[in-house]
Amino acid sequence: MAELSDELIDRFFSIVRLLSGAGEEGMDTDGSFVDIKNGVSKSIPQHHVHIVPRFRHDGLKRIFWAGHRYSDEDEINRAKELLRSSVERLNE
Repeated sequence: MAELSDELIDRFFSIVRLLSGAGEEGMDTDGSFVDIKNGVSKSIPQHHVHIVPRFRHDGLKRIFWAGHRYSDEDEINRAKELLRSSVERLNE
């Protein structure tokens, strides 16, 4: 991340903050785990973020978690809509 401009870093983390807050609000979580990848996991230089919803006693240990599979497309679509509406509300 050292090569990224201050302006890009500001914008990047503004978006991370927005999406993290939207996930916490929209999915009624206890918090979130934000994992930043800094070009070390792929052969193509890149920066990306995983924002993982957190609940107390959810099994997250250090950087590993059990994960959650959605039961069907309806559950996926409900999660998308919760996040979308929270982003819109927080972005007003």
